[in-house]
Amino acid sequence: MWANIACRKHYIDDNLQQALGDIDAVVILGAGFDTRAYRLARDSDIPVFEVDQPLNIDRKKDVVARVLGTPPASVRLVPVDFERDDLMAALASHGYLAEHRTFFVWEGVTQYLTEPAVRATFAQLAQAAPGSRLDFTYVRREFIDGDELYGSPLLYKRMRQRRQVWKFGLLPEDVADFIAQYGWRLIEQAGPEVLMDRYVRPASRNLSASQLEWSAYAEKI
Repeated sequence: MWANIACRKHYIDDNLQQALGDIDAVVILGAGFDTRAYRLARDSDIPVFEVDQPLNIDRKKDVVARVLGTPPASVRLVPVDFERDDLMAALASHGYLAEHRTFFVWEGVTQYLTEPAVRATFAQLAQAAPGSRLDFTYVRREFIDGDELYGSPLLYKRMRQRRQVWKFGLLPEDVADFIAQYGWRLIEQAGPEVLMDRYVRPASRNLSASQLEWSAYAEKI
């Protein structure tokens, strides 16, 4: 999974860099303590909206203030509870414009949400302007259901049996139809072989990638 985490970040960053000339804003869903917005702000003034639970946003504000002093003017922190809140309304209250072609990053989050919350978020993202992009990750549904543990029994015990914090999963073959319901067209999926071929093997690293988590890249139609 360490290879998956490192490679998925590289994959998202590559897609974002390639799309910068065709988008007007970036929205990072479940931003946590990720630094992507601040790395982007070094070279671009494109507006970036970091979305997370209110508690995490408060923590992020404190860390940003401590490390950077004054946060970049292009970065806005938006508190949202994906299980309850109106995502687009919250973004709009922080200056987001619905007509902007947006690159949405939803990394390492969907498995923590209930299916209704995932679907509600996709229903919100259906309002995105045509030409917007979405890069998201998901855990395979067989793992969530306990049918295939992909060599990670301890992770299953921790995340599904003891704490029950992972709740949602998808199958790679279902992703295109799932997101099409909300007006998104699948461009590419990055499973372990794609990540290995694109990032690990060229670096001559002795790592393997797990089948457990995949990345998907899509465009709003």
